Amino acid sequence: MKRILCILFALCSVITLSLSVSAESTNKLTYAVEASASTVSANTEITVLVKVTENTGICWAKAVVSYDSSVLTYIDSSTEQSVFKASITANNPKDGEVVVTLGGISVLFAPNPPIHTNTGVFIALNFRVNDNPKPGDTVIKVSTVEFDAVKIVNSVPDYDYKITNASTKIKVNSGSHKCTPGTA
Repeated sequence: MKRILCILFALCSVITLSLSVSAESTNKLTYAVEASASTVSANTEITVLVKVTENTGICWAKAVVSYDSSVLTYIDSSTEQSVFKASITANNPKDGEVVVTLGGISVLFAPNPPIHTNTGVFIALNFRVNDNPKPGDTVIKVSTVEFDAVKIVNSVPDYDYKITNASTKIKVNSGSHKCTPGTA
C-alpha cells in the first residue's frame, strides 16, 4: 500500500510539473529600438527604427513609443522599410508618446486573419531635436501591456504572449551646430 501511495504521489508530481510547464506562454514578441544617430544636437532630425527581433506569430499588435518631449518632437512615421506587409499606423501622438499598431481592430473579429511571423523593421519614427534641449542622455522606449499582441487561430483569440520591451539612449549635445556653406 505504501508503495502504491509513493507511485501515486510521484505520478501526481509529474502531472503537476507538466501542467505548469505547458501553462507557460510559447507566444513571443520581442522589440528592439535603434536610432539613426547616437549623438544629436538641437534642430537636427533623427529616425528611430522600431524592430521585431523575435515573433512566433501575430495578427494584431500595439506598442507605445515614449520619449522626452522636452528634448524631442515627433514629426511623422514611415512603413516604407517595414517587413510587415499589413496596415501599420502611428497614431494618437501626444506629448511624449506615439501609439504604433499593426492591423486595425477589425482583425480581432475576423475568423482567421493572416498571422505574421516576420522579423525586422516594424516602423520608422522621425523626430526633431528641440531648440535648447537639456544636454545628456535621453531615452526612447517601446513598451506594451497585457493583451497588446494577439493571434487568432480557428476563430479563437490567443492573447498569451511574452512581450519583451526595448529602449535606446541618445546623447544630446548642448546648443546647436550651424554650418555656413564654404566654411570649415
